[in-house]
Amino acid sequence: ARGAGAVLLAAASLLYATAAHAIVQGYPSSLDRHVVRMGGSVICSGVVIGRRTVVTAAHCPSGSVVAGGAIIGVASRTRGTVTLDDGTRVTVSGDSVVLRLRSPLPASVSPVRVAEGVHDGHFIIAGYGTPSETNRSYGQLREAVLIDSKVERNMLVDPNRSGPISASACFGDSGGAVL
Repeated sequence: ARGAGAVLLAAASLLYATAAHAIVQGYPSSLDRHVVRMGGSVICSGVVIGRRTVVTAAHCPSGSVVAGGAIIGVASRTRGTVTLDDGTRVTVSGDSVVLRLRSPLPASVSPVRVAEGVHDGHFIIAGYGTPSETNRSYGQLREAVLIDSKVERNMLVDPNRSGPISASACFGDSGGAVL
C-alpha cells in the first residue's frame, strides 16, 4: 500500500484508540508526501486527500498544517460529506474532520486516493507522535504494519506482538493515516 498507489481507507482517531494517540515500536516512514503535521499546542497528524484538503481527528487543533517546509492556515473545518476537487465525495463521521486549507500544499506533498474496497487485512499506520510511551518526543514521521484483530470490531493489532507494548498508535498520531 505504499507509493503513488496508496489508498486511504480510514483516517482520524487512528486505530479508534482513546488512551493512546503515536507509532510506538514503529519505524521511520517515507509517507511524508501524504501525511502532515497539525500545528498548535497539541501534536496531531493529518492525511492529505486534496491539494487544499486534509483529514484529521476532530479533537485535534487545526489552526495550521505543517507540510513540505510550509505552514498553511486552515480556512474551514467540515464534518459530514465534502466534494474534493476531482469530484470524489468523501464522508467523515465520528472523531473525523475535513480541513480546507487557505492555500495549496507544496508540490512535494501529494494526496492519497480515497477509496472503499477490499483489502488483505494488513494496514500501514503513520503519524508524527511519540515512538515510545516512556520518552515522549515528536517530530519524525513513523509507521507500523498492523492487521485486523478479527476479534474486536475496529481494532488493529501488531501481528508480531512480543510483550506488554507492541506497535500501535500513541500521543501525536491522532488523525494519522491508515493505509
